[in-house]
Amino acid sequence: RELRETQPINGSRTTEKKQEQNNPPMLSPPVKVREFPRDIPADKTVLVDIGAEWCPPCKKMQPIIDSLVASNDVIFTLIKIDGGEQAQLVKQLTINALPTFIIYKKGKETWRKQGMIDRKELIEQLR
Repeated sequence: RELRETQPINGSRTTEKKQEQNNPPMLSPPVKVREFPRDIPADKTVLVDIGAEWCPPCKKMQPIIDSLVASNDVIFTLIKIDGGEQAQLVKQLTINALPTFIIYKKGKETWRKQGMIDRKELIEQLR
């Protein structure tokens, strides 16, 4: 069974079993500014999705992100950060627009893009 770790828009982290979507998610505390760098696993590919509930482009991107999480096209860990609620973290990451997507590989930032992005480009960058 494949495990995927995600962090919903409200800031709490969930771990879900991809093949058993009916199980309730396990919740843990929201990401804290000083803990954020430690939340990036050094041995995994991580997509950080910084958005907000009030952001129309963020809402348009959600189905694309959801489809990537549900697919077998690429394996990654998703961390979602609510830019409206996590203003200090947004400042620390020098985010100027929402949504912003950041990819980390081996614990290092390898790619960043603001605004809308298509599924194909996300898959290419996550590989």
